[in-house]
Amino acid sequence: MNHVDATAPQERLVGAIMIVDDIPANLRMLMEILKSQQHVVRPVSHGHLALVSAQTQPPDLILLDIMMPEISGYEICRQLKNDARTRDIPIIFISAKDDIQDKAYAFQIGGVDYITKPFQADEVLLRVHTHLKLSRLQRSLQKQNSILQQEIRQRQEAEEAVRQMNARLEQRVRERTAELEAANDDLRNVISTVSHDLKTPLRGIGQLAQWLKDDYSHLFDARAQEMLSWLVQRVKRMNSLLDGIAEYISIVRQPEKVKPIDLNALIPQIFENLMPPETIVCCILTPLPVISGKKEHLSALFGNLIDNAILFMGRPQGQVTIACRDHGGFWQFEVADNGAGIPAEYHDKIFHLFQTLHTHDNDKQIGLGLAIVKKIITLYGGTIWVESELNQGSKFFFTLPKSS
Repeated sequence: MNHVDATAPQERLVGAIMIVDDIPANLRMLMEILKSQQHVVRPVSHGHLALVSAQTQPPDLILLDIMMPEISGYEICRQLKNDARTRDIPIIFISAKDDIQDKAYAFQIGGVDYITKPFQADEVLLRVHTHLKLSRLQRSLQKQNSILQQEIRQRQEAEEAVRQMNARLEQRVRERTAELEAANDDLRNVISTVSHDLKTPLRGIGQLAQWLKDDYSHLFDARAQEMLSWLVQRVKRMNSLLDGIAEYISIVRQPEKVKPIDLNALIPQIFENLMPPETIVCCILTPLPVISGKKEHLSALFGNLIDNAILFMGRPQGQVTIACRDHGGFWQFEVADNGAGIPAEYHDKIFHLFQTLHTHDNDKQIGLGLAIVKKIITLYGGTIWVESELNQGSKFFFTLPKSS
């Protein structure tokens, strides 16, 4: 039989095709048409045999006659569509029944197309090619969907595993944080108790030493009087040290709630409380902001910086100035003096606990003031640094976030 190559303009698709027809002439004709395009053809002339063959070795496509003895093409189609092994095989009905109702019923029970007899070879080949292509595209899409669903499940499982891991980590962090807070509370309580318990006998020693110095110093020689003065000074220094430790510990334990603090009102109070000598002038160079914080924190912060500048002025005429600049998300403060200055090698060390630039003979020099300052600034999310040279004064800069 001669016919046009209907698939020539397209990519040729070769498939395994079952032909079901009880008329041998129809089988031979369809076989010749399909084999011309290298399709693998499986002719079947009996309906029950077609069911067994399709279920045993499903073809890529079925050309199915309707009017056959014992079992109709409609029934074969219904049984194939009800079987998971064969329900996805495209079925093209090929029949002499040309009534619209027959065609509609064929599509209703699962047919994908309908060819009426007598058929044309080109029409058969085009429809076979179309439905082979659609079937393969559908299988490819189903495979991709299956892969995608598997990837989604794997991702969901991974996300759930990460979520559970994060939950466990968060729980461990909470537990560890609670343990550390409890340990810190215990440590602070121990230090606070020891500090309190030490101050009681220390107070007695100080009072006794001062009594001896006031009432009996005339009975002592110069060496004994020097030793007695040394003892009084050491007791005062120890008291200052214990007070400083208590202040350092209290930074994170202040019960007062955060509230707006107007530094324009707070700083003059600090100047007044420190009572600097008349030879030292303290002044504010720029308007100061309102800071959200705790009054005890801000008083300790500025108080220690100003007191430090006064204490180590080292000049007959001194000046301490405070200024502030707006840097967008934070305030930058400057506490400056024209004092003795700080050597460069101490610029970082001075913010550590118990670090001083001078001897420990002065009971006010305990090395806690700047450590307290840094702890408060760090607690508020800021930073602090110093710019200073010997005999050129010092400038302490620090930042405080506006949202602290």
